[in-house]
Amino acid sequence: MNEGRQLGRSRPGSVGRRAALLWLCAIVALPASVALAGPPSDFVREKQSALCAALEASTPAEARVAAIFDEMIDYGALARASLGDDWAVLTSAQQTEFTGLLRLLVMRAYEKQLKKTAAYRFEYPGETKADDGSWLVKTVATHKTDKREDPISLDFRLEESDKGVFHAVDIIVEDVSLVESYRAQFTKILRRDGAAALIAKLKEKLGKG
Repeated sequence: MNEGRQLGRSRPGSVGRRAALLWLCAIVALPASVALAGPPSDFVREKQSALCAALEASTPAEARVAAIFDEMIDYGALARASLGDDWAVLTSAQQTEFTGLLRLLVMRAYEKQLKKTAAYRFEYPGETKADDGSWLVKTVATHKTDKREDPISLDFRLEESDKGVFHAVDIIVEDVSLVESYRAQFTKILRRDGAAALIAKLKEKLGKG
């Protein structure tokens, strides 16, 4: 299953590992100045390493994996961005439920992609800071043994709290943005069928319907 594709149906695309990675959609260009790798890249490296270690354990602890995801991703910001101005259409209770369902959807998709790239080595070539203060951390995955395999780009847009804590608010695979992919799908359903239908569709996707 490809989480960033159209809910309820699949569409044709490339095959193999690269097709499996394309669960997102077009990246938003960030006006930025290049900086050497620093704390934002360190944050991503730490969380990626912790997730890979947890997933590769002989008896993966689901609670530990979920905790690392929660430390890494700002699901509230991701939920708001995925609906844009239409976020205000949801009631407070619907916003809470939508955010919880989106959390499960993202965790399942991201965990699946990490498992698919287990044979790859991640490198962190640098980061850029945008005018709005967010950071784009660049990562490149190269196959550990097969030099014929093309590198895969997996980038993260981070925001930093006033306490200096980073959280991911978007994930970009091969120039394909999670936020933009979800927004294209979610707002279409929301405007056509309403918030209740959107939430029901997410539950169906997660097998909770």
